[in-house]
Amino acid sequence: MKEDGKYKLVEGDGITAAIVHRQKVLLVKRVNIPIISNPGIWTFIMGKRNKNETHIETAYREIQEEVRLGRVDLEPLVQMDEVLMFDAVRQNKMWKNSFFVFKTENPKVRINYENTHFRWAEISELEEEREYTNIFVNKKSALDRIKEAAEP
Repeated sequence: MKEDGKYKLVEGDGITAAIVHRQKVLLVKRVNIPIISNPGIWTFIMGKRNKNETHIETAYREIQEEVRLGRVDLEPLVQMDEVLMFDAVRQNKMWKNSFFVFKTENPKVRINYENTHFRWAEISELEEEREYTNIFVNKKSALDRIKEAAEP
């Protein structure tokens, strides 16, 4: 592990996935229990990679598990092999994830037990952090990719 300012870099091997539908982005509100990363905040779909699973496979699995959108509903638009994430609640650790942006024509989602609510947010809400908590150490590059994917 290494220190980087106020964050301690910890081992992580997971994904973060943003889903775009007609210039809006899917946000999920994480269940508020302390054993999960970023409890109780509005954010994107996240999850850890299973052994022998590629990052794109992890993204498809996590999206299916958390919001019930299948591969046929998703068009992958962006893959960033490494983004730095941090825990917005505990604010002491950061880790590296692969970041994906998908497009969907299916706005109907069903959340699982990991989340309490979902909503389709405007890009401006992410930029202004209105009912959204930034979890990217470098927010600008992630939001730029989402904006590009949301362009008509």
